[in-house]
Amino acid sequence: MLFGTDKGIYIYAADQKLTNIGKSNGLNNDKVRVLFEDKSQKIWIGTMKGFYYLENDKVTSFNEKYNIPDAPVTSIIEDERGKILVSTYDFGVFVIGNAVNSNVVKPINKTMGIYNDRILFNFLDRANNLWLGTPSGLECIDWTEYNNSGTLKVNHYDKSNGYLGVETNALCR
Repeated sequence: MLFGTDKGIYIYAADQKLTNIGKSNGLNNDKVRVLFEDKSQKIWIGTMKGFYYLENDKVTSFNEKYNIPDAPVTSIIEDERGKILVSTYDFGVFVIGNAVNSNVVKPINKTMGIYNDRILFNFLDRANNLWLGTPSGLECIDWTEYNNSGTLKVNHYDKSNGYLGVETNALCR
């Protein structure tokens, strides 16, 4: 098991010992907020200043590798094609291709058509819609359309169309 803490990651091993993964292992910011294991069992790490992946007890920074802003990460998910979606506080969502050493990192942000770059969570539903919670409402993106054509079709929900919750912090199926 892995535990994300304000002092890095702790790995609980079968021998009941804890091992720390922190700055000496490549984690530039040890305030871990999100841990996610993808289908290939790679561990993705979201911190208060960027995102990383863990492989063989070594941490690699995506921020440094792809010149991405050191943004707080709010959630990490994986789509059916193996793409990793990292939501951030103030920089939108980063979509990472499905092969770490050959990925392209693409942003989804206000420039592309979402209403707010401050993403509080991301969630893929059974119909393959990507839901983004923001301080100003809810975004729904047709993820199949985006994967097939690169076109971002966004439906925005806020007070103007009956969604009174506005700040949306969580979603459960």
